[in-house]
Amino acid sequence: MWGAPYSIRNLSDSTLTQYELDKLSKHKRYEIRMSVYNAVGEGPTSSPQEVFVGEAVPTAPPQNVAIQSATATQLDVTWDPPPVDAQNGDIQGYKVYFWEFQRKNETERLRTLFMPEGGVKLKNLTGYTTYMTAWDGPVVSTTQTHQQAANQTTRYQ
Repeated sequence: MWGAPYSIRNLSDSTLTQYELDKLSKHKRYEIRMSVYNAVGEGPTSSPQEVFVGEAVPTAPPQNVAIQSATATQLDVTWDPPPVDAQNGDIQGYKVYFWEFQRKNETERLRTLFMPEGGVKLKNLTGYTTYMTAWDGPVVSTTQTHQQAANQTTRYQ
């Protein structure tokens, strides 16, 4: 009768004309059918009704956040998306907040990524300075930029 995993709610109050289904997963499609029963047995089910439970705010931060000091003025930040069951919809992008340690009010900056990328380069930072990074939520990590001599050039191949 039922193809996928399903749940049955028995409502024994025959005067009910509405019922609220709770604990449904976000960003999922549900099929709902109803039947009525009496002392003799259960009648046929109604036609299925499809319902889509919309998106909600993600309930977990990005995972495996890693921050590397690339140069005296650049930090490379990489991450993995939140667990699928905590995304509650399609990830549209990320916001990375960063500031100099103990100077948040004066130095806080925001980098908004509108694609579901897994990394960003934070450039034009102050050398040999500890930075705090965070998402829309608690502080994730602290990292210090390299100290670079005035005439030193950093090369990558």
